[in-house]
Amino acid sequence: MKNLILNYHKNILLLCFIIAIPLLGTLLLLITLLSLPKESFGVLTVSSIVTSIFLMAIVLYWAINKEINIPCKVDVTENGIGYRFLKRSLFYQRKDFYSGWENVIGISEIFCNATGKYFYRLKFKNPNITVNLSPIQEKDAEADYLFSELEYYQNTYLISEAKRTYHKRSAQKLAQA
Repeated sequence: MKNLILNYHKNILLLCFIIAIPLLGTLLLLITLLSLPKESFGVLTVSSIVTSIFLMAIVLYWAINKEINIPCKVDVTENGIGYRFLKRSLFYQRKDFYSGWENVIGISEIFCNATGKYFYRLKFKNPNITVNLSPIQEKDAEADYLFSELEYYQNTYLISEAKRTYHKRSAQKLAQA
């Protein structure tokens, strides 16, 4: 398996920022507007609103593209999946992660209407986390390759696990008889 470079993000962090930044920006704008003298309410009000919207957009863009979506190197092997961040982030403390296939409880491909691209969601048992991996610009082929590998290993693991479970139960029934 070749090493793949993809973007990593967690939905809950993305959602929190999409909600929190406009709320905080609006709160700061209201505090600013209420503290202005009533005589200078016209031009100062409009310029405060425009500046506030502009600053919220810049902060949201920075947070999403520089701190929430982090490039990472993904390795998929017959034993499991791992990833390692290629840059630091303020919001993700763990720099790398590896899990065996027995710890993966779900793999799904999801289409994003906003970007027109697919991303891949992996759910793990321990720790109980959900990870999203998406292609970096012009790397759609790598993302498709990753998903086919993920499906292959997940299906292979589930089949081998079912066989092991079946043989254990058969052996237990024979031992009881």
